[in-house]
Amino acid sequence: MKNVALTFLIVLVVHAVANAQSSDPHYTPSTVTIKPEKTELMPGEEIDLVLTDFADYAGSFVGEARMVRVRAEQGSIWNLHTWVRNSGYIFQIGSGKIVVKYRAPIVEGGPDVVRVDVIVTNIHHIEEPAGIEEGDSMTIGEQELKIVTVDNVEMKYHVYYRNDQGEVPSIKDITVIVGLHLEMLKPDHPSSTVPLRGFGAGDPYRVTSATVYSASGTFSGKDCSHRVVSASPAHWNTALMVYNDQKTGAIESVKLPVISAILSWTGDGGCVPPESVEIGPVTEWNAEADQKKFERLADEIEVDMEVKGYPDMADIMKMQQAIKKVVVHPDYMAKIQISQDHAGNEARFLDSGDGWRLEKEFSWEIERDLSGVPLVKK
Repeated sequence: MKNVALTFLIVLVVHAVANAQSSDPHYTPSTVTIKPEKTELMPGEEIDLVLTDFADYAGSFVGEARMVRVRAEQGSIWNLHTWVRNSGYIFQIGSGKIVVKYRAPIVEGGPDVVRVDVIVTNIHHIEEPAGIEEGDSMTIGEQELKIVTVDNVEMKYHVYYRNDQGEVPSIKDITVIVGLHLEMLKPDHPSSTVPLRGFGAGDPYRVTSATVYSASGTFSGKDCSHRVVSASPAHWNTALMVYNDQKTGAIESVKLPVISAILSWTGDGGCVPPESVEIGPVTEWNAEADQKKFERLADEIEVDMEVKGYPDMADIMKMQQAIKKVVVHPDYMAKIQISQDHAGNEARFLDSGDGWRLEKEFSWEIERDLSGVPLVKK
């Protein structure tokens, strides 16, 4: 942080000297307008910040060679293809419009604040210079951004494939972490805190947005080498279901959408790296046995309705469990219980053959704000 600030100071002092030698006025901006693409972001989300209306205290435009620093308390500022957390980057005002890339922090930490600073090179250009000296850093604008940390899902996918056939092994090694922002769908009910219930004891959600938290990877072969520089989510279903334990209401399993992450690469050589990866379950699943069990339960309930006029409650509870096993992949079962409203799972797939090896890993973690209402009271 000190090195960044020192670089900022040296750049602006040298520029001030150059301006003084040319006898051009070097006014100091005291205001700026910060226009974020949005003010409420999910962890890791990336947006544009547009900086305009640089003016001194008299309202005159200040631009051209003047420099400003943009910094974030918790998130990251992007410039020159590099992310630096908890730091700042230098931008030239130029014609008066600067587009800054901002990435929200991934960890929970409340709202973030983005600030725009200038170095004071002439105290006579400041409306109230008391307590300010030449060379001081002065904040001319700030913008608060809300980081939403509830009703979110994080999904991590890793694939490793090695083919030893040929003169040089072909190796693919890619890891992508994406985040989903969720919104619970509720019925028209007098109490908005009562989640929608139905056959299967699940709460329906809608995916409102998705972002890539991080993406890394390499693809290499004979006379070629490529590296992942970024990724963007695409082609996902917006429907998501959270199934709850019938007694406690805790998250029991989730039905997440499979997301295609489009990859951007840098490198050279004749081999062509994959354009995308599918982020979803990795283990094999044969639901045929569960389907047959589901059909038997349905037949039993139908018989009860014909004979007794009502279904057996125990069969109804079994049916709800059977529905989940038919529609929910085992990789989506919650095997990691952090709390009633915070759960996850990890799954791994391994396969190999003559001269090749394949590894896949998939994990997810969901955190929601609204607790599910138990179907059966303790």
